[in-house]
Amino acid sequence: MKGAQARLFQALHLAMGANTGQICAALMTHQDVGGGEVPPDLLDQIPAGTPIGGVGGD
Repeated sequence: MKGAQARLFQALHLAMGANTGQICAALMTHQDVGGGEVPPDLLDQIPAGTPIGGVGGD
């Protein structure tokens, strides 16, 4: 396509309480950041000593 521009996107990653649905942590990333790179940054936002029953993603 003449004059077409590449689309760029960002992703919003959330850490939520499984029982409450409350957002515990959030991180916005650019399209070049893989999902596997995000969990450590999300976990750093959760207070030390907070129990974490599991981690998942889609």
